[in-house]
Amino acid sequence: MLERTADQEKVFRDFVQNWLSLLSQNQLDRAVNLLDEPNHYGHWWTVEDLRKILQQPVSDKGLSILKIFNFTPGKKERIQLFEMDEKRGYILEYATPLVMPRSSRWHELALRFEFLDKAGGYKVVLDDIRVI
Repeated sequence: MLERTADQEKVFRDFVQNWLSLLSQNQLDRAVNLLDEPNHYGHWWTVEDLRKILQQPVSDKGLSILKIFNFTPGKKERIQLFEMDEKRGYILEYATPLVMPRSSRWHELALRFEFLDKAGGYKVVLDDIRVI
């Protein structure tokens, strides 16, 4: 759970960037442990779920995201924050480019987090993660 602060958008953005850093360091178990609730489909994300997504081949040589992904904040990522209906919380959509070594292929890792307003702060929910 994330605490309430005067600059909630920064807290959400910092959380997602830290979470992506964990993925890039292959610390999937730590990333999963930071999630507070299942998504709105009732799905609890597991290490195996993340590994399956991150092991997709994304380069001409069959390299996976886990082999090439080195997250650095501020590298042309797209960030959008939306307030949910009835002030239930926020949705943060975050997309970061994936640089393919010696390849003309281009991808990005896209995430959608929900930060649900609960007593004491915001519960963190990973709604979706995908390579596009």
